[in-house]
Parts: sequence; structure tokens; C-alpha cells
Amino acid sequence: MKKATLSIWAIIVGVMALLIFQNQKFFLTNQSLRVNLGVLEEYHTPELPIAVMVLLFFLAGYILATSSTLPPASKPNAALKS
Repeated sequence: MKKATLSIWAIIVGVMALLIFQNQKFFLTNQSLRVNLGVLEEYHTPELPIAVMVLLFFLAGYILATSSTLPPASKPNAALKS
């Protein structure tokens, strides 16, 4: 089972590397994000490569997903009796 899991991960990483390698021009293009909430003044981020933005959004999603699966910080000490 470990070899199968390792080979599946190797295939996934290989496909991702191939996609990034074939689209280097896109991923290395600098882009700025614009945020306009209508209430405050429009905000522009500094120009960053698209690859950095993809990585930042991936990490933000990963942190949100893992934080929602964490156990609650406080657990009741006593069980309810009926």
C-alpha cells in the first residue's frame, strides 16, 4: 500500500511539474490584484509573479481547511447525566 501511495503522489507531482514547466511564461508574468469594496479606496497589491499568488492562495486555503478540522479548544469536563 505504501508503494502505491508513493507512486500516486509521484505521478501527481510529476504532472504538476510538467504543467508548470510548460506554462513558465504564464507563471512568471507579474500581476497585481485590485480590491474594490465600494466603501474604501481601491487597493492594489504590489506586482508579483502569478506563481507566488497561486502559492499564497493555496496556503491560505490549506490553513483554512486544516483549522476547520481541528478539535475545539475547550471540551466539557463532565458528561451530561439524564
